[in-house]
Amino acid sequence: MRRGISSYIRAWTYQDIILAGLIFTYIILMSRLVLDRYDALYVYSLDFGVFDQALWSTSQGDFMWQSQVGLGSNWGIHFDPLLLLTVPIYYIFPDGRFLLVIQTIFLALGAIPLYLIAKIKFESRWIPLAFPISYFIYPYLHNVNLFDFHSVMFSPLLIGLTWYSIELKNIRLFTVFALLSLFIKENIFVIVILLCIYAFFKTEYKWEATILAAISIIYGIVVIKYVIPFFSGNTYMFIKNNTVSGIITNPPIDNFLAITQELFKPLLYLPLLNPLPYLTGSILIMWHSARDISLFLTYHYPADVISLVMISVILGVANIPNYINFISKTYFKQEQKSIPKPKLIQLVIVSLMLISSIHSFYTTSQVMNMPALQYQQTEHDRIGIDIAQRIPPDATVAAQTHLVPRLSHRKYIFQNPWIPKACKNEIDYVFFDTKPETDRDYYPFDGPENLLKDYDNYSKNKEYELILSRDGYAVFKKRVFPGLCGSRLERS
Repeated sequence: MRRGISSYIRAWTYQDIILAGLIFTYIILMSRLVLDRYDALYVYSLDFGVFDQALWSTSQGDFMWQSQVGLGSNWGIHFDPLLLLTVPIYYIFPDGRFLLVIQTIFLALGAIPLYLIAKIKFESRWIPLAFPISYFIYPYLHNVNLFDFHSVMFSPLLIGLTWYSIELKNIRLFTVFALLSLFIKENIFVIVILLCIYAFFKTEYKWEATILAAISIIYGIVVIKYVIPFFSGNTYMFIKNNTVSGIITNPPIDNFLAITQELFKPLLYLPLLNPLPYLTGSILIMWHSARDISLFLTYHYPADVISLVMISVILGVANIPNYINFISKTYFKQEQKSIPKPKLIQLVIVSLMLISSIHSFYTTSQVMNMPALQYQQTEHDRIGIDIAQRIPPDATVAAQTHLVPRLSHRKYIFQNPWIPKACKNEIDYVFFDTKPETDRDYYPFDGPENLLKDYDNYSKNKEYELILSRDGYAVFKKRVFPGLCGSRLERS
């Protein structure tokens, strides 16, 4: 065993070691950033609080229970079984911050398949490193990493490895990674189907690719039409305006093009040289762009296509000699060898891509352009955290969105004012922050006026008493705990 490990380590090249260093550096730096944001109360009920409560509840024997979006299993919202891999963490380290670090690790590992694909496509030892570098400083990767926690953290790694398996023409690896990709989230089956179609034409495994595509179609239909409704008691909430058939018949082309432009711009628009990988995610992009462009770009949605964007760059740059040869023979009637050094052209283009990526990193990445307040814990934050820790863990609580993640390890936690009617006047504690430090902390209140109006309603409600008021925070406590809130919720 020792000899095997030793020989494996000796087989590493300098480039492999540099890649490992880049991955490690990204994990350390970004973990520090996301944990600082957590300490600064810059994670929210939607979506960190929901996932944290669901996974913690599962570790307590209450499978995927959450109370922040309706009442019931989180699988009634999204079906993402790979997240169950994180549940054992709550037995060892029952702290939601670990989820943020795990997410950072998986996103960092997404650089590996890009490097492996590039090693197949380029004879140069150094050019393949350019693509992980661009990946690590890609602004939309940072948007995914910095916005709370989501199951799509698996997408860059698994979708990238699925494509890598096609390039290797390894049907066993392709099958494994394609099936694992299905379990990321219910809508990923769209990308897997398109990858199976690509594998059908790229490899000799026609029947295997066809069977996997059929399995993916059946899986997607069953999950969306039956599994999620089973857990929610309703139809899939995202199906009304975003069905695959609706997108095909009435595609939101303008939104798709706007998103494409934004995703390609940091990479010098090089994905246009071979947009096929990116286009395998086109239906999924349209699925989201049919709703709101800014939501797609600002938050976690690009995770599903980031690796495909980068793979488009790799394949496009790798094909430059072929493009040059085609142009020279078609327009100049010359052979490729008469064109000076196409590999030098590749190197120049990759260098320009890195310059463009660095420029985008400094000008548009949240890492460089987010207000410092959102990375630094203030005295106001520390007071809020201290108050949250004093609220009994078995109490039913309603709190503002940025306070919910500090209270989500309990049976019932609600994002104020989204409280079920069955429990509207039976909350044990109501936790207000009347002077939040960012505008986003008012959500879902329309603004400070509505927040203060709700605060006044509890002040005038004789069933509640103000037990704490400090630095803009206020905690109202039910004068007599009814003891019925849980049972009523269970029946509702």
